[in-house]
Amino acid sequence: MNLSWKTAILTWASSWLGKSIAWKLIAQGVTVIALARTEEKLQQVQNEFWAEHYHYFVADISDKASIKNVAIQILATYDTIDLLINNAGIWHQGSTEEHSLDVLEQLLATNVFGVMGMINAFYPAIKKQKHGCIFTVNSLAGVEGNKDRSAYCGTKHALTGYMKYFREEAAADGIKVMQIHPWGMNTSLFETFKSGFGEQERMMDKEKVADIVLFMISQPADMNIDTLVVRKFFEQ
Repeated sequence: MNLSWKTAILTWASSWLGKSIAWKLIAQGVTVIALARTEEKLQQVQNEFWAEHYHYFVADISDKASIKNVAIQILATYDTIDLLINNAGIWHQGSTEEHSLDVLEQLLATNVFGVMGMINAFYPAIKKQKHGCIFTVNSLAGVEGNKDRSAYCGTKHALTGYMKYFREEAAADGIKVMQIHPWGMNTSLFETFKSGFGEQERMMDKEKVADIVLFMISQPADMNIDTLVVRKFFEQ
């Protein structure tokens, strides 16, 4: 896909991996519609980029009403949506008995229903165009489980299954569906919970992961990297 002149919606585009993806898309001539919960952070990124192709809307994808409202605004403003990049997610670590129902609801609301909600809101418009790409930043936890992360892994496994079968549906409409399962990165997602693999030397560089994301979505029209697992490599 030639990215020049394309329009992309990107969630959690105010920092870390999302910010890196946004900058690389803009460098390719893409208009980025950035979504995040905090306007101050979105404004800071816009000022830092100083780019006319970075537009933002405040939205919380864990809130159904927020998704509905921002979809109405975006679809009324932009003629086409070529890319929907689901990047938002939250992390929680702890044993099963340590997960309150509130925590479980928060994880599901963002990691699963938030992604489904964004697709539900924007897919009809993308389908009508008969071209486009739905891209989801999943996690290695979506293909491999780990102790003390059962709830988080469960949400990511659910997302893996959803994207796998949604891909078959979307293909019939001429729409690409991709997901990447990266190892932990040097982002704020893991700052609170250092146990297990949180040391910085064990984390992947978010800039390199952003490069891989661009590689995936830049493939020719007849090529689709539907699922990619990316790990940190350690010499034996």
